[in-house]
Amino acid sequence: MSRRRSILAYYAFRATRSYGFYLPYSVIFLERQGLGLAAIGIVQAAFLVAVVGGEIPTGYVADRFGRRASFGLASVLAAVSLALFPFATGTAAFGLLLGGMGLALTLETGASDAWLYELLEANGDDEEYARFKGRSETVRLVAGAGGAVLAGPLYALDPTYPFLANAGLAVLGLPVLLLLPTVPGGDGTTVADAVGRLRVAAGRPSLRWIAVYGALLFGLIQGVRAFEQLAAEQVGVPLVSLGVLYAAFKLSSAAAASTTGPLVERFGPVGALGLFAPVIVVAYGSVAFAPILVLPVLFANRGLMVALSPLQGQYVNDRLPDAGRATVVSSISMVASVGGALGTVLAGQVATVTGPVGLVPVAGVTVGLAVGGLWIATLRPYRRASTDESVGEDAI
Repeated sequence: MSRRRSILAYYAFRATRSYGFYLPYSVIFLERQGLGLAAIGIVQAAFLVAVVGGEIPTGYVADRFGRRASFGLASVLAAVSLALFPFATGTAAFGLLLGGMGLALTLETGASDAWLYELLEANGDDEEYARFKGRSETVRLVAGAGGAVLAGPLYALDPTYPFLANAGLAVLGLPVLLLLPTVPGGDGTTVADAVGRLRVAAGRPSLRWIAVYGALLFGLIQGVRAFEQLAAEQVGVPLVSLGVLYAAFKLSSAAAASTTGPLVERFGPVGALGLFAPVIVVAYGSVAFAPILVLPVLFANRGLMVALSPLQGQYVNDRLPDAGRATVVSSISMVASVGGALGTVLAGQVATVTGPVGLVPVAGVTVGLAVGGLWIATLRPYRRASTDESVGEDAI
């Protein structure tokens, strides 16, 4: 199969991994089931806790058994979790099912990044990773926008329908997998190999700083996302319009994802990451003075998420050998998920005091200053903006 057809098949699979149908009403559904803000924060954190616990094992699965096997398990687990979600009751049950979706995500993340990078590398195009990763995010988000537009009418007919529709979309990913070629992955990695590679990666300052940076940002992103529906309601967005709002979220995020390639070309991945801190402090902080600005900040929060992944992925992948790539990439994602889980729990506590809108400036200014300080403090040779470094020890 040509590279072009392989990429198109990859984009199609990514479209089936969107969550546009259920996301617009996920938190509202939980609230209608009697969960308070703190409980919602805990349930949302269960998703990220599952990601934390699953990242390294599922990365190992992708390295041991192949990327496509990992993709298939992700689709099945997501479909089952989504189909059962609207019939669950109680914090524990919702947390368990969101945990299932978290594991589905981990089965895809490291494998997805590794598959794409290795396909491009085989064709001598590995420096184009951020561009193609950004485009895949655009496809996923546009698919999610279509689902979000339909979510409102589906929810009005029956609150269970958006969840069931999303389960059906996940099932469609299985036949698409047959179109994906096998790339040089699934290398027979053993547990001892995986542990050894993680130990080496953890000893590299060039990977440690970017892992912490991602964790801080992911904590902010997930903490705000957990309460965005309630924040939108607080400033007057009607419940019936949440689906349209989420469609707009997806489309604006798709536009943000398409900028990652040009950002890398202009500033390098690290230079582009350095732009985040001042934008966060100013944008999120402005909500303290004009609460209605929470709406554009919610858009910015989504854009931040889709821009972070390919930029961080380009930086990390450029510094890794092929063997065990998915395991190490998943470990970096795991660190980010720890930050996301902690951020979501803390956001629930803060929102209980400040309200969903008041949470945004408090979280944004705090994290923006933290990541800005970290970026400045790591002005060292390994944090160069160029992407043409070798993957040898001296370069990382």
